[in-house]
Amino acid sequence: MGTEPVPMVHVFAYGSLLNPTSLARTLPTVATQDPIPAHLVGFLRAFTVAFPNGGEQTDKAYFDDDGRRPPFVLFAIAVPRMPRAAASGAVHGDGQVGAPLNGVLVQVNGTELSRLAERERRYRIIDVSRHITLTVDAGQPPAKCVTFVGQPRFTLPQ
Repeated sequence: MGTEPVPMVHVFAYGSLLNPTSLARTLPTVATQDPIPAHLVGFLRAFTVAFPNGGEQTDKAYFDDDGRRPPFVLFAIAVPRMPRAAASGAVHGDGQVGAPLNGVLVQVNGTELSRLAERERRYRIIDVSRHITLTVDAGQPPAKCVTFVGQPRFTLPQ
């Protein structure tokens, strides 16, 4: 009986996963010099994931410069942009306002994706394959791309 190949997927990283040191803490075997610069079209970066920092979430704690623990800390989230008809500003070919969300694509296997999901437990994984464009002339984007977006119970209303 042979070993099944582990499926690979590309994660669109747009927040703390952009930091090679932060990424390496979770995925020490991923080559942090290999991410592919990319855009997530039709989305923007917002800071609306509210991490409850009062101690009920035991995996993380954040303190300000004075050593105080604020009750909430906001994390970045990718959110769909508003349609062109509902906003003013520069309109792109996808019918959205503003520039696409910048980030990088990091190739991971199923085990590594599970480790990221544990780290990003206030987020859920969504397929964004049809929303990815590469920022360099490197051909077509990978076939399977996912990203993390805030779980509703941690996300502030838009």
